[in-house]
Amino acid sequence: MKEIIEILMKRDGLSFDNASDVVNDLREQLTLMVDEGSGLTEIQDYFSDELGLEPDYLFEILDF
Repeated sequence: MKEIIEILMKRDGLSFDNASDVVNDLREQLTLMVDEGSGLTEIQDYFSDELGLEPDYLFEILDF
């Protein structure tokens, strides 16, 4: 997750704490989506819409 936090800090001008909060909140939502049986495409789309990052970073945030 460190790389995602660094991207948000640099790209969006967020502080470390704010970027960490964004990532942690998103991680919680994505984990909930996985637990509820959401499909990979839906999860990838949500991730990309929320962070504006390629789905390549998805597995980093979910620790898979």
